Amino acid sequence: MMKSNIYWLKMLCLALAFMIAGCSDDDGNEVEPEEEIVLPDPTFSFGTDSDSTELDFELIGDPELRGDNAYVFNATDEDNGCGQIGGDYIKLDTLGAIWEKGFSIAAWVEFQEERYFERIVDLGNGWGEHGGMNISFSRLARSNSLALTSWIDTDSTTNREKGRLIARDVIVNNKMMHYAASISPSGEMKIYINGELAAEKADGHPVANVQRNKNYIGHSNWCQLDPDFKGVMKGIYLFNKPITSGEVKALYQKGSSTE
Repeated sequence: MMKSNIYWLKMLCLALAFMIAGCSDDDGNEVEPEEEIVLPDPTFSFGTDSDSTELDFELIGDPELRGDNAYVFNATDEDNGCGQIGGDYIKLDTLGAIWEKGFSIAAWVEFQEERYFERIVDLGNGWGEHGGMNISFSRLARSNSLALTSWIDTDSTTNREKGRLIARDVIVNNKMMHYAASISPSGEMKIYINGELAAEKADGHPVANVQRNKNYIGHSNWCQLDPDFKGVMKGIYLFNKPITSGEVKALYQKGSSTE
């Protein structure tokens, strides 16, 4: 069921002076862990090269917003709209071709059970095999590994091998952990767990710089095959650049201080 409420987010570059592409002329400087950063409220944040961004997103189903600005997804399962279990997720507005500098995501996530390829995020235009050009950060199958995947064409084998980075055995169910990932314009891919680098590859896929119309938190573009995410998320950041290891650590440490 789709809720009628539409939630608007307006975020200024100044609120994330060290994190947002375009807010600083020097993309190479890392944020030292002791430097102060400001986490905007509400939870969901998105940065572009403009001075301010308004991102429209819609709650699908009935995810519960807790007092700590965390969303609880699928405490009680229904249908995800495609015949799989779930039904609670977030649908983001259309995202334009703004990815020439890369991509990053950071989020506090508590997985609660092993759901097949359950998503933290999936940005795309449908199935990758049908031209979806997806960027996804998810559980790998039903394992406790994380997969960062970037589709640049319709070749399912290449995109799931060369275009995928895996961090093995890093998910701990029923524990809130900080997960982050980045992709550079050259295809360097990285995954961080609790502020520390857990996996990387230098020869992965970059991000296809195209408009994406089907963009989700906790829901898959392959929703006929993949159940929705079950658990809790908060402090989700999306960036159109690869954030540095120092910035990842700063986000983790700032979030840890509020736990």
